[in-house]
Amino acid sequence: MNAIRILLFLGGQLMLAGICAAAEHGRPYSLTISGGASLGVYEAGLNWVFIETLRKDHLADPGNYQLRSVTGASAGSINALVSALRFCMADGHDEEWQAGNNLYHRTWNQSLDAFLSDNAGDYNQLVLDDGLGGQQVLTDSLLARSPFISTIERIRHYAQQPIYREGCHIQVGMVLTRTTPLDIPLPVTPREQSVQMQRFVVPFELSVQDGHLVIRNSRNPVVRRKDYEYLLLPQQADGTLTLEQVVRVAMASSAFPVAFGRVPLNYCFPERYLTSAADGTRGGNVCPAGYQRQHGYFIDGGVYDNVPLGTAVDLTMDEQDATPSVPGNYIYIDPHQTRKALSGSVLNSRLNMPGQASVDNGGYTLTAQLKALMPVYYGLRKQELNNTLLSRFNSSGRNLLVSLRYPPLTGYYLHYFGAFSDRDFRTYDYAAGIYDGLMNSVQYYCSDRLQHDQQHQVRCGKNDGALPQLFVQLTRNLLGENSRGQCNATAEICYLLRAFTLQELGRMPYLMLISRIVYL
Repeated sequence: MNAIRILLFLGGQLMLAGICAAAEHGRPYSLTISGGASLGVYEAGLNWVFIETLRKDHLADPGNYQLRSVTGASAGSINALVSALRFCMADGHDEEWQAGNNLYHRTWNQSLDAFLSDNAGDYNQLVLDDGLGGQQVLTDSLLARSPFISTIERIRHYAQQPIYREGCHIQVGMVLTRTTPLDIPLPVTPREQSVQMQRFVVPFELSVQDGHLVIRNSRNPVVRRKDYEYLLLPQQADGTLTLEQVVRVAMASSAFPVAFGRVPLNYCFPERYLTSAADGTRGGNVCPAGYQRQHGYFIDGGVYDNVPLGTAVDLTMDEQDATPSVPGNYIYIDPHQTRKALSGSVLNSRLNMPGQASVDNGGYTLTAQLKALMPVYYGLRKQELNNTLLSRFNSSGRNLLVSLRYPPLTGYYLHYFGAFSDRDFRTYDYAAGIYDGLMNSVQYYCSDRLQHDQQHQVRCGKNDGALPQLFVQLTRNLLGENSRGQCNATAEICYLLRAFTLQELGRMPYLMLISRIVYL
């Protein structure tokens, strides 16, 4: 039975999206992308698969598979912006979005030598809108930001073209950390107290008018009285924001401490929490009513919230939503989440994961104390995620679709900068992201059918042909075929996809898979 027949047998559907099939397609979708320096290479592959899959299904069925929000921290903020742009593109603009040639890959296919350039002119080259109608150079630190200039120029090019679908509307949230805390007054008796906050979110919305993108501040979270967590941006007279303001926020969110310089931001904050006057008067951009313009320095958003899933819930809800229990489909990308190999493979994806192998043996040497401290640091970055899972996904009716990783990653080495050290490392991690994106999609599809399709009792385990057949068909659907009926990507990516597949699934009992996997 070929793959198309299997799909018809499974559900009478022609679409191939595992992510979409695992949830109710009429509900809105949200994508959350974690941070982690060169782990952005791996996430680029995952992002490409998830967005291309969701976008193809939405174009085929415009009333469903709607991406409502995208949130990110650190490297995930850059990928979040690219994801929102790509999803809103109209049909027929796919030439620069193939597996081996897309903005995700080009953004993160960077050499560490480029960040550590010997040329002094490569430092302090990134010039962006300061939010007040002027331009300002972002100051670099240990690493130069110049490798991202080509990505920003490409984003500018895409944003200026009339290539977007009418009706597309996406909420985007980027998490960042203020270097000095803000005091938020708390009216308690008998005397008012204050809470110091450093974790903030900049929310904005993308919409389309006459084929062009329009960017505005998002007020969705504000109406639920969570305005103290959100920073708005100074807006132009017509209420819009510039693309460079948003790019500046992405640079702030991804300013890995020490590696990249702090990013100064002009922002708007609710005046009811402020004890001082607005900061400065220059520039024509103004804040929304009830807000005052302020100024501060910001760094990596992943310091306090590396997986901003709670922000995705806030942004997915419309102003008309009366309760916080609105259901939705929430995809979140996190390289730390691993899965057991279906074939019992010898590969161990946890071997190179920081913070997992450390065991506190009670020692008091400096080395022992540092080893005990590292899991605390990695746990701190996920506290917001843990609270969100406990408070918002426990019997809430929301569907949580978590990415699970199989191959080990080079990006974990050199304190998350490992993939930048060699081109082959980046190719490997990027291909691993594509592979995991494909396998996650298929496994979500199979899991959903096991739960909801009792009529056919379809099994998608390793002893059944459905999973490998679906995997090959989804791969063909996304990557395409060349004139020889083989994977239409670079030779390295195709080779690695084949290697990962055979390693995880095993050679037996997949005789029919082996005959088809030549495609890869």
